[in-house]
Amino acid sequence: MKIKIVYYSQTNFTKSVALRLEEALQEKGHDVVLEPITTISEKPQTESPPRLQQTPTLDDCDVAILGSPVWAFSLSGVMKAYLDTLEEAPHDTLLFVTEFFPFPCLGGNRALRVMAKKLRSKGAHPKTLGVWNRARKKRGPRQIEAIVQAALSSLDHEG
Repeated sequence: MKIKIVYYSQTNFTKSVALRLEEALQEKGHDVVLEPITTISEKPQTESPPRLQQTPTLDDCDVAILGSPVWAFSLSGVMKAYLDTLEEAPHDTLLFVTEFFPFPCLGGNRALRVMAKKLRSKGAHPKTLGVWNRARKKRGPRQIEAIVQAALSSLDHEG
């Protein structure tokens, strides 16, 4: 199965989850492509909307996995801008977010809902993988592995 992991990561926390997903999916024999969303500005949070430099396409994969940080208790403006550029999305789309705050109710859940709503309007049937709360250092590795296991489980049901 061809899987594309598209993520935005300004501080490399979201990238670290994307890399772990890539590793686990390749171990299961999937063809995985990892592509970042990049911005023109080094401080895209100061722009509305952020100016995007690299916007990966999703028309060449069976499954898309999208990852984003949470900014100010909501989905990052970069991911919102990226999702607005898409004309359509794969039916099978999986979502995860990263946030500093210790509880998903402090922005993570909202960010996932915003992503899912935007993707449904593009023809996708998104599924949530989870939220990594970076402030919970003791739970961090378990949360990342829970996201990875959710992705593997979802793909087992698809295949």
